[in-house]
Amino acid sequence: MKKKIFIIILLLAGMSSYGQTKLFGPFNLTVDLKEVSVKPDYLYIFYKVLQNGVVQQHYDSVKVVSDLAVFKGELAEPVEARISRLSMSSKIKSQVEDFLVCYIVPGIMQIKLKGSFADFSSNGKFDASHSAFMVARTTSLKEGYDIQSAMRKLDKKKDSIALHSLSSKYAEILKRRVLTNKQFVIDFAKKSPVALLAFGSILSSFSYSPAAADSLYNQLSKSYQELPAGQYIRKQIETFKSADIGQKSRDFRLPDTSGKMISLSSYRGKYVLLDFWASWCVPCRAESPALRAGYEQFKDKNFAILQVSVDDERAKGAWLKAIETDRISQWTHVSDLKGIKNYAAVLYGITRIPQNFLIDPSGKIIAKNLRGEELAKKLRELIK
Repeated sequence: MKKKIFIIILLLAGMSSYGQTKLFGPFNLTVDLKEVSVKPDYLYIFYKVLQNGVVQQHYDSVKVVSDLAVFKGELAEPVEARISRLSMSSKIKSQVEDFLVCYIVPGIMQIKLKGSFADFSSNGKFDASHSAFMVARTTSLKEGYDIQSAMRKLDKKKDSIALHSLSSKYAEILKRRVLTNKQFVIDFAKKSPVALLAFGSILSSFSYSPAAADSLYNQLSKSYQELPAGQYIRKQIETFKSADIGQKSRDFRLPDTSGKMISLSSYRGKYVLLDFWASWCVPCRAESPALRAGYEQFKDKNFAILQVSVDDERAKGAWLKAIETDRISQWTHVSDLKGIKNYAAVLYGITRIPQNFLIDPSGKIIAKNLRGEELAKKLRELIK
């Protein structure tokens, strides 16, 4: 009797695991190019992996043999990948028909191209959820790109009023993007690890509170939380919490434009706007007129601005030029020229710009992401 019960338990265990997809382990991906008219000699794959909490780029290439390309590797979690006929070093500008974006899971997968990379089918376990995510993301990104393109044209014309109007529209696009991704996470929190991609997009926005992110994270399947991406998201949320309203600002020291080391704590006793930006960021620079106006009105009333650039070493000249062009040299600018890996940016969890923090004389964060007239309005409330 005991033997029969043991056999039944084994059968039930097997049934419960049937159909489940492994979230880590080896993968074997075959790309079928039989229907492609002009066949490349090689295919290239690119995807991001997390190693010790740091995002790394993974590249690989395989030779096309008998109209098939077979990629093999080991995954610590499912990944979104780009497969292209062009290598990273190619000087040819990549077009939509040159690559595809797919979602790879451990196990055996097949992708069949239907004439070009723009049209393909796949048997991936989470293809449906990934396709839904891709459609929403592509639509939102196109909206954003269109607005940013228009903003660049206005920036060249120095039309600050129209530029600020478009900047507000861009902010609305980002808010809609967050709401769409939030709903996606809720819908797929326990059904698909693609929910982690949507969560990542939420955290790259500045319009979502750490408390809300924490609540949303708790809805994720435990198995997704334990993946490297899930653990990375957890760490990001904790960083955002440490830089939320009501928290004490975290000190740092960075060189100014002349190389002099400047610390945030040196502003203790004043209201200071800690603003993250870059010379290439059109929405950031659209805020320059409002920053100038706020500074001129309150500079003699215990208020200062400290701007941190996330430009890199190659853009040092562009950073200095932007300060001059935007007429914002009257306050201090600092940067270690390490791009988005800027020490202060990492400390404050900055993944998207513009972002800012208003800090009171005691060093406490009292407001975040003040745009346009919001800065002057807040300062009028605080400084009588």
